[in-house]
Amino acid sequence: MLTHLPWRCRRQLDSAEPLPPEQIIQLWQFLQRIESDPPELASPDEEPLLHIEDVLCGGIAVLVVLHHDWLTDNSDRMAWCRRKLEAVVQNPPTPFPFDSESASGERQWNAFAADAGISLLAKNRDDALARLLVATSVLSFHYTTTARTLFRAFECREQLGEELDRLLALALNGRGSAHPIASQCGPELMRYATIGTNAKEP
Repeated sequence: MLTHLPWRCRRQLDSAEPLPPEQIIQLWQFLQRIESDPPELASPDEEPLLHIEDVLCGGIAVLVVLHHDWLTDNSDRMAWCRRKLEAVVQNPPTPFPFDSESASGERQWNAFAADAGISLLAKNRDDALARLLVATSVLSFHYTTTARTLFRAFECREQLGEELDRLLALALNGRGSAHPIASQCGPELMRYATIGTNAKEP
């Protein structure tokens, strides 16, 4: 279940089909167990195939995008999801040695952060965490994550308004150089993530 969860989460998000109520609870409980007792993802002599952050962010994205009302019914649930997303984006896992910018990153943590970030931003354009998630995703190491973020933003263009234009400009300015985020994209990301003086959490 652990190794297949990112794939299942991507399939669920792309279908936009909510989970049955009992599966929402199962997913939530599974994510709580992973946080409290992180499993070993590889033996000492081999590379893991995924990061634990891929699993956590995948499950959180499903809840944020498809079950936002369920999360907000209990403020502790949403607060937990937001803490996990912020912790990952502030301290992301080290990319695997065999990874590349052109590889598919659709089942990795930053693509799921894009799904969650766009959903949160569409509900509140002053949400500081949502802005940071979206900006980080636009300037992701993986080009597929940049494309997915902009695609999700276009789907929410009515709610995002002028934010869509800003995201397109961020992608052009930051990704046009085709350099990793650490060396070229940091200033553009922070300008977008902190734009305005009214950015706040909901």
